[in-house]
Amino acid sequence: ILYMPYFSYPDPKVKQKSGFLMSSFGYSKDLGCSISTPYLFAAPNQDLTITPVIMTKKNPLLATEYRRRFYNGELSVGGSYTRNNSTKKQFEKIPRKDRWHVFGIMQYHMTDRNRLSVDLNRASDTTYLSKFKLNKQHSTFSRQKNLTSTVNFEHFGDKAYATIKTQSFQTDTPETTPLVLPYARYRFQTSTFANGSYLVWDSSILNLLRKSPIVTQTGKQVFRASSGASWTMPYTTSNGHLLKTTLSTRGDAYMSQQYNPYQSEASKQKKYDRRAESRIFPQAVVDWRYPLLASFNHINWVLEPRGLLAIAPSGINRRRIPNEDSKLVTLDDTSIFLPNRFDGLDMADEGKRAVLGVDNHMRWGTQQRASLFLGQGYRFDKKSVLGRNQGEDRVATDYITRILYQVNDWWIVFNRNAITRNKFRLRFNEWGTSLGKPILRLDAAFVHAKNGLNNSNADISQANYQLSSAFRENWKVSVAQIRNLDDSQNQKGAMASFIGLSYEDDCFATKFSVYRSKYSDRDIKPDTGFLLQFSLKNIGNFTPISAPIYPGSMLTNLR
Repeated sequence: ILYMPYFSYPDPKVKQKSGFLMSSFGYSKDLGCSISTPYLFAAPNQDLTITPVIMTKKNPLLATEYRRRFYNGELSVGGSYTRNNSTKKQFEKIPRKDRWHVFGIMQYHMTDRNRLSVDLNRASDTTYLSKFKLNKQHSTFSRQKNLTSTVNFEHFGDKAYATIKTQSFQTDTPETTPLVLPYARYRFQTSTFANGSYLVWDSSILNLLRKSPIVTQTGKQVFRASSGASWTMPYTTSNGHLLKTTLSTRGDAYMSQQYNPYQSEASKQKKYDRRAESRIFPQAVVDWRYPLLASFNHINWVLEPRGLLAIAPSGINRRRIPNEDSKLVTLDDTSIFLPNRFDGLDMADEGKRAVLGVDNHMRWGTQQRASLFLGQGYRFDKKSVLGRNQGEDRVATDYITRILYQVNDWWIVFNRNAITRNKFRLRFNEWGTSLGKPILRLDAAFVHAKNGLNNSNADISQANYQLSSAFRENWKVSVAQIRNLDDSQNQKGAMASFIGLSYEDDCFATKFSVYRSKYSDRDIKPDTGFLLQFSLKNIGNFTPISAPIYPGSMLTNLR
């Protein structure tokens, strides 16, 4: 008599049933062979999953997750724990013996208009989630090391929105990482008046706390109160010109502790215990569009010249005002026509400037289309507002372009770039193409960005591609790679490679993933491995470990 393993699945009429879920098997050069088998404790409106993960090169890991649905909300909490068995000083700091992470997500609909949400993310160290490839990490090898926890209350009114939230961040620099306690905002918009205009009132407060300031950049504590109002008047002329006039004013008040942008010695920063600053930022903006429609030879063509005039006083952005939320600006086709090109409030888009551009859209046949955007900003005050290498000098901005061309239903090409005004060099360049049909498709992308456009001090030059095939019904295979093309960086060449095979039908899904990475970060080493996962569509996948996957094509939403 031989024992044969078997698998039982409850009848669809059974609402809940406890038992083992399908196992996952894998191998990693760093972790060794691994197997994880979740056990599900099911109950009405709630369940608990306990998953032991056995690895041959590391100590076992235990992961749990508890989920519950309420009449007016839902809750999911869990985490993992393992003991570190590494004692070699191969990296700057050996992770502590006890390694863990916890997470919690809750949404509670207090009323039809009020909602309370909690998003908790914490780990023993910033490499733990990536090293053990836990699901809370980013799906690629880029690894999100900064964990954010948020408590947020929101009110949704007919004409108003209000939020009060607090945020904490876990980073590699805890001494200078801020704690947001609290951030509050209230926005109210009136009904449209008889002439089509409307008013908006927007107010907020922000309080940031740090253990230590970043010398010349941030303070130990920064408090900001901001309140502003705007009046907007849309108007359409008899011959089709679309005008929108906005008059706004905003007042900002700051109180900072131990912040002085002119003092580079940390020991002397304490001298500046409290500093108060304030400003008023009035602005007048006129936005103009003139869409023109033409049809010829079965081609529909929309030509839209655009213009923007923004006028505000100069000298508002003083160095004594700390900049916490407006350090990076992406000047592209989506932002060049914005009245305020900064994401936050600490930097004001001051001065006098104009923007001119043209947008073209053509469509013909059933799937063919093409679009071209050209734009550039000009300064009347000869003063640049954006930071160094961010695409604007004292005279004008870069030349901003966007091109999209879809030849048919299986080939599309996309390009966005910023060309420097004087030397006609690419400051930012992004290419993408998707070629083929589901039976065989190639997705490829390339991006190049100069320093100053990202958080890194170095240029970024990266390409990625994926070749996939849905070769049979329910089956799909793919090969993908991410490559670094910058000669100045140490990790030139293939940074990550992926091979995937999947089967999916109405009830069952299985995925086999092979990956290889060349990333290094403290206890994270270049790695090669695979993972085999099984799941039932009606139950889902409860395995805490997942193989890194290709991030996907940037053209997915353009089809």
